[in-house]
Amino acid sequence: MPSMYPLFSVRPVVAILVAMLPIAGAQSAVAACSCSAMTVKTSGTSQAYCVNATANFEECTVVTTKPCPSGQKAVQCPLGPKSGEASSQYWMGYGFEVTSTISGTAGQCNNGQGLKREIMSGTATTSPGRISYNTPAGGTYTVTGGGTSYTAVIDSDKRKNWPNISATSSGNPLYGADNYSTSSSTDTTIASTATSLYWADLPSIYFDSTDLGKTITLTDQAFTFVLNSGTGSTKPASGPGCACAVRYTMAKAPMTSWSVANLTAAVSGSKTNVATVSCTVSP
Repeated sequence: MPSMYPLFSVRPVVAILVAMLPIAGAQSAVAACSCSAMTVKTSGTSQAYCVNATANFEECTVVTTKPCPSGQKAVQCPLGPKSGEASSQYWMGYGFEVTSTISGTAGQCNNGQGLKREIMSGTATTSPGRISYNTPAGGTYTVTGGGTSYTAVIDSDKRKNWPNISATSSGNPLYGADNYSTSSSTDTTIASTATSLYWADLPSIYFDSTDLGKTITLTDQAFTFVLNSGTGSTKPASGPGCACAVRYTMAKAPMTSWSVANLTAAVSGSKTNVATVSCTVSP
């Protein structure tokens, strides 16, 4: 049976940066975050990210176009429907990159990602695996901007499975916590500049030998958001910002033998925009 492929979605979590508070006689607090636009890119390759030199990103390419500090390496990752072989196992998944236009300080943003998923082996549902992170914090998130809004609930209980595609909580779509909440982490592919906050992900699954002659379908829905920080150290879960909810579907047709070439020919993918708040989904 297929199992969750821990590409980008299960990297170790580091602590969220604590916002600086204004103290009498001390330097001013860092500037509050404000997001004006988000783009989700689903084709080509991602930007280059500096990650720990020992981190395992087999699905990505190590590049020299981006200088990184000592002890780190630069990687550039595939986007769109992808498949391949890593750690002697075959996999498939859908890569995407989120880029937000911000002002202020990236560390002040309330940002992150939620994920819900469903894995079908033929007509039978198989386990999607357990929620990988405890960030973003569990709770209800409402993002408004551009005359629209989107409300979603994030569950950060790692004892639970990823919510299925139709799962709701209090009438709102339910997601599992999927990290991307620390703008300076080198444990995963996230980075920021003075004007942007961006990250790349490739939620995927491994196949085992019994999957060869089966139709395997993976459906992931990602909720990506950057909320404005407001004032002080509290990062609100509701208010102005940017968000996207996009559904990614991958399917592997029955095969006669395993090879990267055969898998590539057997795999197809598609995406569906579920909701956009100051967000554009590009090819």
